[in-house]
Amino acid sequence: MVVAVFMGAGSLPNSNLDEVDPPGSAWDEPAGESAPPFSIPKVPGCARADTELLDQIRATLQDRTDLSMSAQSTDGDLTFVAAIVTYNGEPSSREPGLWVLRDGRLYAVGGTTAYSTAPPGTDVGVRGDSNEAARAVACAAGY
Repeated sequence: MVVAVFMGAGSLPNSNLDEVDPPGSAWDEPAGESAPPFSIPKVPGCARADTELLDQIRATLQDRTDLSMSAQSTDGDLTFVAAIVTYNGEPSSREPGLWVLRDGRLYAVGGTTAYSTAPPGTDVGVRGDSNEAARAVACAAGY
């Protein structure tokens, strides 16, 4: 057991393994002090995706599939759009879907091809690993 490494094998009680801490070894939080509240800082520069782009994406989705939270970000001539994909009103994935618009054409990036009929971005060398793609995904996820 890991406890035996730190305390020495002779320190382990034989009768009850729930009592591995010797008396007086439990840490008590000092009165009046507590851990600071935990929060994830928001990603700066988030922009909601344009309705026109969202409508283009919706046209590629399977039946009963829709979009909820969305964001977009631009990197040169590429516009990344990330959105939470829902199925029957419930989120269908833990990560937002990612699309990219290039030269007026919409492509699905990565796993987004599972629920979108947009051509895969990998076929034309478009990947979702740029800073702006990551920003769009993080913004759509609510960070």
